[in-house]
Amino acid sequence: MDSWDVRPARLRPPLVPAAVSSLSTQTLNGPVRAARVLAAYPFGVYLEVGRGVLPVLTSDAVALPTSVRVAARAGEVQWGVSAGDEVVVGGGRIECPALHLRAARTWRPTRVRAFPPADASLTSASRASCSNHMQEPAVRDATSASRGSCMQEGSESGWLVDGIRAVVGSAHPSEQVARLLGRGPGLTPSGDDALAGAVLVEFALGRSQKIADAVRARSGTTTAVSRALLGAACQGYAAPQVVALVDAAVAGDDAAFTIHLPRVLAIGHTSGHDLVTGVLAALAARQPSFGRSAA
Repeated sequence: MDSWDVRPARLRPPLVPAAVSSLSTQTLNGPVRAARVLAAYPFGVYLEVGRGVLPVLTSDAVALPTSVRVAARAGEVQWGVSAGDEVVVGGGRIECPALHLRAARTWRPTRVRAFPPADASLTSASRASCSNHMQEPAVRDATSASRGSCMQEGSESGWLVDGIRAVVGSAHPSEQVARLLGRGPGLTPSGDDALAGAVLVEFALGRSQKIADAVRARSGTTTAVSRALLGAACQGYAAPQVVALVDAAVAGDDAAFTIHLPRVLAIGHTSGHDLVTGVLAALAARQPSFGRSAA
């Protein structure tokens, strides 16, 4: 496909190869169209393409499951855009003012492991493991961060834990999901991050359909970036460190959970903390005795 950039080749921005998530190949290889920049950072940009979001990220950014990735690290590339600008996407390319990206290969995002839903030994192991982890300082700090943002909004403390337990415990979770979606500041509000953690746990346990359907139906009430990440979570996809933590939590693997916990807590300002809260609250709701011991 010819570039939309009509300047002579010697005057055009550099053409950089990129790896495209298998979840986003249809978007990138589709028809050429304008895309709006939702946010721009040294580590990447978020592009609104049609009704979806395409993250374009450096190699050291969190590997979001739908992202296009370049080999350079943050600060080694200049995007040349700000929020609100328009770029060109399609035909296997992304054309920003400072560089053009070309799809060179496809990468496959990580997906949580599907565990047997009726495995009694698994339930026992994960109950014991997560009960212990809820008492660890890092996890207590994660819950405290969520409670702090809640108190700023004038709500009761522990709103994420209570909200996720209500979602998981409801036979018709649409209203409970609506109370969390879009709640909190940022590109991915706290309620959404906790829901993502819960949906991943539900997917691993083979029980995600009702909650996933409710999240999809209500996703128009939150940010475009969060909507895209929740859509991936509903299919079991997440960043590698998140998938590893969910797998460990559901399996009751203490050693693995301890290894992966700091990596998840380091995501974003509060996103990792809120996601961990959602994971553990969902397990608590599925395992009542764990929930009582963790209260």
